Amino acid sequence: MRTVIRAGGPATTVPTTPVPPRPQRSTLARYRRLAISLAASDAICIWVALAVAFVLRYGFRTMFPDYALTTVIAPMVWLPVFYSFGLYRQHHLSDWDEFRRIFSATSVAIILAATASFWTHSQLSRKWIAFTWVFALFLELLVRMLWRHHAHRLRRSGALALRTVIVGGGVDSDRLRRVLCATSTGFLPIGCVLDRSGAPPQELPVIGRVDDLESVIREYGVECMFCASRQISAAELTTITRAARDTGTEVRLSTGLPMMLTSPVSIQPIAGSMTVTLRGVRLSGVQYAVKRSFDLVATSMLLVVFSPLMAACAVAVRMSSPGPVLFRQERVTRGNRTFTMFKFRSMRVDAEDELDDDGLDRSAPFFKVDAEDPRVTRTGRFLRSWSLDELPQLWNVVRGDMSLVGPRPLPAEQVAANPLLLEARHEVSAGVSGWWQIRGRSNQSAETAVALDLFYIENWSLALDMFILLKTAAAVLARRGAH
Repeated sequence: MRTVIRAGGPATTVPTTPVPPRPQRSTLARYRRLAISLAASDAICIWVALAVAFVLRYGFRTMFPDYALTTVIAPMVWLPVFYSFGLYRQHHLSDWDEFRRIFSATSVAIILAATASFWTHSQLSRKWIAFTWVFALFLELLVRMLWRHHAHRLRRSGALALRTVIVGGGVDSDRLRRVLCATSTGFLPIGCVLDRSGAPPQELPVIGRVDDLESVIREYGVECMFCASRQISAAELTTITRAARDTGTEVRLSTGLPMMLTSPVSIQPIAGSMTVTLRGVRLSGVQYAVKRSFDLVATSMLLVVFSPLMAACAVAVRMSSPGPVLFRQERVTRGNRTFTMFKFRSMRVDAEDELDDDGLDRSAPFFKVDAEDPRVTRTGRFLRSWSLDELPQLWNVVRGDMSLVGPRPLPAEQVAANPLLLEARHEVSAGVSGWWQIRGRSNQSAETAVALDLFYIENWSLALDMFILLKTAAAVLARRGAH
């Protein structure tokens, strides 16, 4: 323990946890190297996409002059567009933000290439341009996923953790420290800088005050500052931002707002103060029509692709145990309407009666039988582990009972027994997959699952649906949380 003299107050003792030593290479330097690697992989992606698109369009032959020239100049357009979308600032992007920006940047870059070909009177094939967009988007998403996985490992090891000071004090600083110390956040709290009103924290060493912030940044090699206290004055915030500007340090404000996407958030100045505007989204008639059209097109394609697999699953279920191939249950969807949901049967025929005999409360929200339940057949256990038992729900999507993405449909008895908790989920159609499934799938509490469903409803977009479907495919292939 050591003693700190607080301005305008008595001496206070605070913990003397040692400040982590400065590394030989800063984390920001590692992020710059990562950005260079990302740029190189982006250039390779567009080159490969252009080449594959040409082969598909014309076969294996020498490129025409127009196409060869486009291949040379494409990275000169591609990389600046990706840079303008902030795609080389990895520590600022969530997985959803990166997906949305890659989709937009790829589309903009292809449009620029097509426009340039029109202005220069180049004879570029429209099919070639379309093929290039498809393959470039696929390659970018795949490569970026691999880079994100690599960055995640580096954050977990501490190699990509920004040296961070928390500005403020008291319980706010301690709470924020615990959040930032969570695995793979990419931040390493090294100490606290007290504001004039903040009490010393219990879990962080105090390394200075707001008034001498610039010297603290240089002495301890600070790379990021988090303002934790909501009692920081406007004058102190001005001092903080000035010190950050002079030293090139990033500043982040902990708002205390609930989790939401960044796309419906905007910052506006009003009478000299900065306000955060939250634009909640509700599906309009046009948006619902777009979502429904996407469901029908995508589901039709999925049914064609998965029809042989569904036939094989049906045969396996029929041979594994006596009884029907499909399991039918009344579930609840948009507008609290009940419908019959289909799944491949994964349990014995009399499993529902045995469940009643066990005295389990099936009306509990998000109640689900454990994967190791003896009533689950061997075939059913395999189907559940790969989520193949849910393939018949594609027919529910075609019928309009469900959407590909939305809140998970719950049994009618669960909704009837928990109306206050669950009915708000039914502003949109129930989904085969959803936001809470990709954020932990069956490992979430009921309250967390509902909060994530409402988050999806308030932030809906077609791009978000596509992102959730891609993350769902990855979760199924990794067999995370499915049973």
